[in-house]
Parts: sequence; C-alpha cells; structure tokens
Amino acid sequence: AAPGAEGWFGGPGNLSSALLILLPCSLAAAWYGQRSGWPMPLRIAAIALAVASLAAAYTAESRTFWLALAAQVAVAAVLLTMNGNAVRSRRSALALFAAALALGAAAMTLHVQTTREALGARSMEEDPRLALWKEVTGRIRERPSTGYGFGRGILRTELRGELGEVQLWHAHNLFLDTALQLGIPGVVLLL
Repeated sequence: AAPGAEGWFGGPGNLSSALLILLPCSLAAAWYGQRSGWPMPLRIAAIALAVASLAAAYTAESRTFWLALAAQVAVAAVLLTMNGNAVRSRRSALALFAAALALGAAAMTLHVQTTREALGARSMEEDPRLALWKEVTGRIRERPSTGYGFGRGILRTELRGELGEVQLWHAHNLFLDTALQLGIPGVVLLL
C-alpha cells in the first residue's frame, strides 16, 4: 500500500502511541533477558530497541509522548517501591532513577514546546485541541452510556464542521475517543 498524507507510519500520533507501548516492552525484555540469562546479542537488541524508540520519539516532536512517558515512569516507580522482594536501598535507587527520568521527560516536553513556538507554532494555550476536547466532552454527555459507535473519527464530519480545522477529526485523546465511541462503560473496560 502506498503511504497516505500521514506517511508510512500513520502520522505522529500513531507513532507516539506505538512508542509508548514499545519502549516499556523493550525495557522489560532487557530486564527479563538479564535475569533469565539470554544471550548477549538478544539483550543488546532489546536495549538498542529502547534507545531507537527514544530517538524516534525525539524526532516526532510530540509533547504528549513525553508527558505520557513521565506518567509511565511514575507508575513504575510506585510499583517498584511497593515490591516487597526488593532490597530497600535498591528500591530507593530505582525510585530516584525513575523520578529523574520522569523529570527528564517533563523537561523534554517543555523543550519540544519551546522549539515549536520558536518555529511559529501555537502555544499550549492556543492549541486547538482544547476547543476540540470541550466539544467532544459535550458530545459524550449526549450519549454517556452508549457512545456513537465504533471507529476513531466516527464524528469526523461534525467535528471538522463545528471547529473548522481539518486535523480535528477525532478527539486526539485515547480516553475521550473511547468515551465518544463506547460511552463511559467503554472507558471503564479500557481502564
């Protein structure tokens, strides 16, 4: 299939979503491989995949990727500190590392936004998704228990017409998209 206007990978939003799944999985594979005695080339491949994922995330210039990564790291830090089998000093070191990584992710978010604004992009306050999320939330209130049906972009014509922006054809938020399609029960199932 030939690439569309969004490129071979489906556009920056799809790339960021894929990387948010791939990065923790590659890190988990590296950790598991170390504990299970995988051959060195497999462990290096898992680490290389994590590094390549971070490089791809940087080049995508997605603010939300870094915020989501910070949230993932924070959850991992909480889970690590709750691990009863880990040595206390090791847990503390892991929690500090995770906190540093989360702060780094937040700093990267600010860096990406600053770079975008320097190139003439809109500020966070002017982001058209804020108006979109308000519109989508209103639509969710209209059908909170059933939603509008399956398919990302189910209300693409209505949203584009209402907001006058070509790129605002879906909610640009996993939870709002799910609630729009399946209602609140769908979000509960997703969680």
